[in-house]
Amino acid sequence: MSWVTIIWSMVASACLTLAAMNLLVWLKERTAWSYLLISVMAAGTAGIAFCELSMMLAATPAEFGRAVWWGNIPVWMVVVSLVLFVRLYLRSGRMWLAWTIIGMRTLALILNVVLTPNLNYREIISLQHLRFLGESVSVARGLPNPWQLIAQVAVLLLVIFVVDAAVSVRRRPAQRRSFVLISGILFFLVASLAQSVLVFWGILPIPITFSFFSLAIVSVMAYEMSLDVQRAAQLSNDLRESEARLRDVTFSMAEWVWELDEKGVYTYSSAKGSELFGLVIGKTLFDLMPPDEASRVAAIFSEITAKKLPIKDLENWKRRKDGERICLLTNGVPLLDEAGNLKGYRGVDKDITERKVAEAARREDMARYQAVVEAFDGFIYICSQDYRVEYMNQRMIERTGRNARGEMCYKALHDSDSVCEWCVNERVFQGETVRWEVQSPKDHRWYYVVNYPIRHADGTMSKQSMIMDITERRLAEEALKKSEEALRYSQKDLQRLAGRLISAQEEELRRLSRELHDDLTQRLAVLAIEAGKLELDLEKRPNVQGNAVRRIVQIKDQLIRVSEDVHNISRQIHPTILDDLGLVRAIESECAMFLRRHSITPSFIKDHVPDAIPDDIALCLYRVVQEGLRNIAIHSRAKSCKIVLHLSGDAICLAVTDDGVGFDPLEIRNTPGLGLSSMRERVQLVEGDFAIRSQPGKGTEITVCVPLAGGEV
Repeated sequence: MSWVTIIWSMVASACLTLAAMNLLVWLKERTAWSYLLISVMAAGTAGIAFCELSMMLAATPAEFGRAVWWGNIPVWMVVVSLVLFVRLYLRSGRMWLAWTIIGMRTLALILNVVLTPNLNYREIISLQHLRFLGESVSVARGLPNPWQLIAQVAVLLLVIFVVDAAVSVRRRPAQRRSFVLISGILFFLVASLAQSVLVFWGILPIPITFSFFSLAIVSVMAYEMSLDVQRAAQLSNDLRESEARLRDVTFSMAEWVWELDEKGVYTYSSAKGSELFGLVIGKTLFDLMPPDEASRVAAIFSEITAKKLPIKDLENWKRRKDGERICLLTNGVPLLDEAGNLKGYRGVDKDITERKVAEAARREDMARYQAVVEAFDGFIYICSQDYRVEYMNQRMIERTGRNARGEMCYKALHDSDSVCEWCVNERVFQGETVRWEVQSPKDHRWYYVVNYPIRHADGTMSKQSMIMDITERRLAEEALKKSEEALRYSQKDLQRLAGRLISAQEEELRRLSRELHDDLTQRLAVLAIEAGKLELDLEKRPNVQGNAVRRIVQIKDQLIRVSEDVHNISRQIHPTILDDLGLVRAIESECAMFLRRHSITPSFIKDHVPDAIPDDIALCLYRVVQEGLRNIAIHSRAKSCKIVLHLSGDAICLAVTDDGVGFDPLEIRNTPGLGLSSMRERVQLVEGDFAIRSQPGKGTEITVCVPLAGGEV
């Protein structure tokens, strides 16, 4: 057997094998038309190979002509299959050009049947024998048929069609493989056309071998389809793995994953659904709800299904299999068939029962808090870090004339268009509690303000301000200043007036202290106790998560801190212990409070202190101790301090000393902030002596001696 016969037979066998393989694939997947087209093209290439072999082995011009005649049929199969493959698989190439090629190639096939001997030759004169692969093969010499121009134009249009398809594929993103495929088809198509031209014009003395190029094109197409098969197999494996992961996730996740049909009947449920409700498949979502909730949700579900809308954040109550009510947050997406009809929904339910319970508890706590602040004989407002009012109590609303929630605090409270010069927000939002007095530019009244930070569970902060009207006190102070000017030549009258002012001030402070201590502090304590009870109750419930308990603990801690702040305000305004237990116990209490707040150790020594000390003298000495300790904490940088209270003859004497940095008394005589003038004036009002001794680096000593015979001012 000659090499020509062996090679062309192998080409035909390879093509028939490819045709059979792709035909089997298409028979299993009838929608994959690309496999059928490759099968037809491979079969056509096998037919071309047989016809080429017949032409090379032809002994007469008639045999050569019949081989050419038969060869036009598989050529038509190859061209039509190639055009349709490019259109269907690559989705490229112009449609009108594709139909033009198919039409012209079909017309050429019809002319091949009609014309004699075939479409290519009008007459085959003789056969020429050439040496090819070591043996003699036949090549025709004859007159070309002018009708073959139709087939040649069709081939030229085919090249243009493939070039256009390649350009279209090249412009697409992420289409590298498709571009390689169309480039391979174009390369072998052009190579085949070039060989045909060279052979036809006698430039290349070999027989036509179109089947080789067609086999190469089929191989490129088959290889691309095999990659699709591999990719499909990989996608199938990935899909199985994804489904397995989804099953694992839905089994372990806290949320309930479900599917239901258009009537609301459950068709799928994750393990969480069985855990909560038992058998779910076959039941409707309304079967799991209390009757009143089922009616409410049914109306909503009907509206959603009618419009094929997704289910978004639908809160609904269901009964667990143990009978307990739980609140679920439902989200789902509609499932539609190819015609757009609603098949059902797929979604997730999240248990938000604990959140709803916590919200209810928070609303209850807020109601209690509001009751407390509404009962407070003063103004309260809360603002955010960007100066926006978040809350006002009723008295504040009455003062401003409106509920200014959402407005800027400086506009609502002081009718100002910019942040107040005295604003302490920066200090408060750094965690500091700021107390101060301010005159409002809106009504020109004076107010005592306590600003302290509120830390929310989400990490944000607000500022709460408790405001008390101290205009009367300020007016009294202003009256005192005017009286001092009018009575500068009568020191005794001035002292008497000052005494009345201080007495009035102390009485007012005593009243405010009593109100804070007996009213607001007690209410806050009750709230803290109730919050503690709620905390204990929630901890006993097994289905309550820690977030709700922690939130209650935070609220309780905030109430305790507010109560402590109010208690401290009350204590600083007027120490009730001084009235109840006397000066010694009051100083001991002040030292204990000082030790808790600062790293300075105070010591208190008392010697022969009488049990009965006049109230004005006791209050004077207590205020000196209070102011002295404040100066030590702020200015002295001392490590320790000592307070000595003793009886010296008919006088009660007090000494407050520290081992701090000290100062020059002459340099700070007119320096504000130390309260020396206030201490001196108080001592003078009870006809006592006041002295201060200090040197830089050697500490400070304040001494006071008051005769016990002095009467109350």
